[in-house]
Amino acid sequence: QDIDDAMSVHHLPSGDVEIGVHIADVTHFVALNSALDREARARGTTFYLVDRRFDMLPSLLSSNLCSLHGQTDRLAVSVIWTLSSDLETIKLTWYGRTIIHNVAAMTYEQAANILEGRAPEKAGEEPPPPLTAGSPVRKKLIPQLKKDLGLLTTLARKRRKTREDVGGAVDLSSRDIGGELKFTIVDGKPVAVKPKQDLEIHHTIAELMIFANTSVAAKIYDRFPGSALLRIHQEVPEDRFDDLKEMLVAGNLKLDGKSNMELAESLKKAENKSVPVVAALFRSLATRAMSEALYVSTGDTKEGQDLGHYGLGLSTYTHFTSPIRRYADVVVHHQLLASLIEPKEQHIETANNHATVALPDSAVVSMLKGKPETDAEKDDLIRGTAELVVGNGAAGTGAEAIGIDDLIDGAASALLNEDNEAAGTSSEAIEAAGISSEAIAIDDLIGGAASMHLDEDNDAEGTSQESTGIDDLIDGAAFALLNEDN
Repeated sequence: QDIDDAMSVHHLPSGDVEIGVHIADVTHFVALNSALDREARARGTTFYLVDRRFDMLPSLLSSNLCSLHGQTDRLAVSVIWTLSSDLETIKLTWYGRTIIHNVAAMTYEQAANILEGRAPEKAGEEPPPPLTAGSPVRKKLIPQLKKDLGLLTTLARKRRKTREDVGGAVDLSSRDIGGELKFTIVDGKPVAVKPKQDLEIHHTIAELMIFANTSVAAKIYDRFPGSALLRIHQEVPEDRFDDLKEMLVAGNLKLDGKSNMELAESLKKAENKSVPVVAALFRSLATRAMSEALYVSTGDTKEGQDLGHYGLGLSTYTHFTSPIRRYADVVVHHQLLASLIEPKEQHIETANNHATVALPDSAVVSMLKGKPETDAEKDDLIRGTAELVVGNGAAGTGAEAIGIDDLIDGAASALLNEDNEAAGTSSEAIEAAGISSEAIAIDDLIGGAASMHLDEDNDAEGTSQESTGIDDLIDGAAFALLNEDN
């Protein structure tokens, strides 16, 4: 449902090849420090359970507007490399916002079938629900898709070999032995489970995501060395592998864990001499011995601290490719876009100068900040709300049933009049102060109206504002607006 990424291949007249990784432009829809942004930050990630999911963003964004669906124009943040014809040399790396048209939003199985010369879908197979990957691939696209997928596969193999030979990347994937499980759900209950089939296309796409993450990490660290958000994985002390060593010795095998390259080589030898299940057990024990990867701001690291990724064999790494379901990636998107702004003259600007300045601080009532307690706080709320001006285009197309002017007036009335009687502030006084309804930002209207609705009803239901999700916030806003004027 939430399609974060798409890939592209373009052959240049010079013989060079442009390879693009295009990632959903979440920050276009989720303005920094808006109500949506604060809620996403609090949730941190999307949680996937067997029969349900808890989204970081509302489904309207995660499964629709942000998601890179097929046959639809979508906004993206892209990394595009110009490579030599043999895919060995990176001649140029371009970063920026793009509008893409995804010609085929395929599943891994469809892509694997095309690569191996089979029909993308099984005969008689039912098409997937709307707004999901896996729609039937148009026949006229298949020949070009096969070429492009083959080229991407070749590039991924080369990139992985470089990480292993130069960086010492350690392969800890479980392959077909349960690294990822697939559940069969009947009537809302899981009735069967099996390991997800391991296909080369999985590794191809993963390698391209690593390539993009690495390129973005280098970009933001170069521009903002004191505040870049990186993903680091520390080197592992050799004594952490004692359990794995004992098991390998029992099979007349030897483990050398002095470096990630030596560890990778030992695991390869053990895998070659073992059945798949035992090899997967070796990798599992190696994984348990590893330290956890961490997010760090480079300004908070100790002098001389290694910022590389031990497991991936990379000198710099970050998370950029999953902003729909992971908030760290949203932060990295802000930093990447900020890094593309040229510094003014000789003045060196930090990531903070650009990445955190988007909207003025809002004093409006919200589910995150709570309700103002004092008269002064309520006055600040009115003044702060009035300062956030919305342009005419922010309203979008509006709706026939409720005009946008009525929406703004009704929301402003609901927001301002709810508590102003107690504070001694009437609507006439507000008009006299020159505060118009047009001066109230849409985000603040939604946040304030929802908070009003929640304050009225939640006492009876025992629901706190902090535990109310963004969907309830929007529903509450709509309820408040409709009841106010109807």
